[in-house]
Amino acid sequence: ATPIVSQFGPLLGSVVTGDREFTLSPDAVSQRLRDGFDAPRTLLVQFANDLTDESLRLEQVLSEKSMDVTRLRFPGGHTVPLDYTGMPAREAERIRDLAAAVGRFTRREPPEKDTDARSTE
Repeated sequence: ATPIVSQFGPLLGSVVTGDREFTLSPDAVSQRLRDGFDAPRTLLVQFANDLTDESLRLEQVLSEKSMDVTRLRFPGGHTVPLDYTGMPAREAERIRDLAAAVGRFTRREPPEKDTDARSTE
């Protein structure tokens, strides 16, 4: 099974037994990534105004495993990631560029170096 599909069994088992909240400490998340995350490519999405962001730490943990990690930084925040209301045309164009960068990642195409996607590979 693919890595994400293999996680459904334990997750559904937890829900069936009554778990409703899933909270892990940053150290526990890091350990789980080191022990059992085997995706060959990973896309981390970072928001500019997200005070809960841990993408830099996650990128470091995944890079320790010599994984292919790409991090894209989007405007916005955790609760309102892409608010187009009153957005200048330049910023809307940047978001289109970022969406295109996500598309390239999913198609396994190399990132374009001249966009403002701030890809890190």
